[in-house]
Amino acid sequence: MLAKRRKYIMEVLILLTLATSLLATAPLDPTPQLCLSDASGGLACRCTDSRTELDEHLWEVDCSCRNLTALPSEWQILPDARRLDLSRNQLSLLRDEQFSRWGNLEELSLARNKFTSLNEAAFSRLANLRMLDLSYNMLQTLPVKIFEGISVLSTLNLEMNRLQELPPYLFSSTSHLNSLILSYNTALGKYLMKSTEFLTIVLQRNISSLALNNMSIERIPNGLFNEASQLHHLSLADNPLRVIDVLPASLESLNLSGIDVEVLVSGDFISYPKLKKLQLDRLIHLRNVQENAFEGLASLEELTMENCIQLHSFDERAFGGPDSVPIPLKRLSLARSGLHTLSNKTFLLLQPTLKHVALQGNSWRCDCNLAWIHQTNFSLENTAYLRCFSPDEHHNRLIPSLDLKDFVCTHESAKQNTYSGLIVVMDMFLILVVVIVACAILMTLWRRGFMLCTPRQTVGRYSHVTIDPSRAELEWDDKDLDHIWSTPNANRQNVPRGP
Repeated sequence: MLAKRRKYIMEVLILLTLATSLLATAPLDPTPQLCLSDASGGLACRCTDSRTELDEHLWEVDCSCRNLTALPSEWQILPDARRLDLSRNQLSLLRDEQFSRWGNLEELSLARNKFTSLNEAAFSRLANLRMLDLSYNMLQTLPVKIFEGISVLSTLNLEMNRLQELPPYLFSSTSHLNSLILSYNTALGKYLMKSTEFLTIVLQRNISSLALNNMSIERIPNGLFNEASQLHHLSLADNPLRVIDVLPASLESLNLSGIDVEVLVSGDFISYPKLKKLQLDRLIHLRNVQENAFEGLASLEELTMENCIQLHSFDERAFGGPDSVPIPLKRLSLARSGLHTLSNKTFLLLQPTLKHVALQGNSWRCDCNLAWIHQTNFSLENTAYLRCFSPDEHHNRLIPSLDLKDFVCTHESAKQNTYSGLIVVMDMFLILVVVIVACAILMTLWRRGFMLCTPRQTVGRYSHVTIDPSRAELEWDDKDLDHIWSTPNANRQNVPRGP
């Protein structure tokens, strides 16, 4: 009995030893803790400790939403801090070399504060800073030397400020700048389109991502992107562009959501063979997608056209015809648009690669022309919102719940195209009949002399008339004067009468 107890205790000890060793070797989740404060203890930030593959400490310091109006002069600094978040405070001023003791900092967020200006030396000694977020402030401009010494800066976010202009050589010392976000600075957008020097210099620095959303850009200046051979990601959303201008052929993603284009025609995207993602959402003026509209997109994998509320016509050859180069599209979204029907021929060139399609939120007419939706090789997204609008017997029913036999063309829908063509023919016939009758009436009137005119010959300002000598001594009356006197305002009372 004693031997069994000893054996049992030994087994328990072995299991505990194994469990302890497993817990010791298992990676621990980062543990948040309040680790940073000023000398008086008035500031506390939430910090997270994580480790690199080389077992190095990486501290992420979160001081957001602390209602800070100023930063303390003396901090208990974490020397290994790599990320500092000061967003959503009330900060309006940074001293020179404010972050001089944060030499290892790689990411700094000052978003959603109240900065109206910044000193040139505000970010001095942040030699390792790679990402700087200054979005949602009230900055009007930036000093030309503010980024000196930050040579590794790769991402800069200036979205939603009040920028009026930027110095052309603002990034002369940031040779690694890769991503620039200038969106929602409307005054800056107008300035950049008139004076393109700043953007031209920026694009020459091999920048790969540029966001110019909602900046009141009505047109793209000629040649602006001639030197942008390394630009891969471009966003021009929510600008009043009416045509799709020539953009860099190097683009891999393009966002044109919310622009004012009304029709997509053949050749709009023919110059972008490397484009993989195209966003055309919220085109509220778009009415028609014509044949070969997406011709030339030989690398396109994702296309979204959501919330195009006036889009009623989508040509069945929008992606090309039988002789076109196939488009390797994997996902297509036409959700929440104005479509009523869609031909199954639209997807013929896309079948080998198309996996996901979003069609929910449209006013679908569930007749025989939509029966193909039950025989697709791709997956339909959000089918809970994929419903019929007409005919009345299927109104608001889920399309996946319908049987194939329910997709029946009624007299109205089946003959719609025939009736449309017949109406056009009848209108043309009626117009032709009206023209023929009008011509016949005019010819009849001409032959009967109702349309004859006797031209009057005039010499100078007087009418040429013939006076009968036999009546030369007769008394002239007003009727004769009307023929002889050509001046319309003549005073007849002064005309001498005969004896």
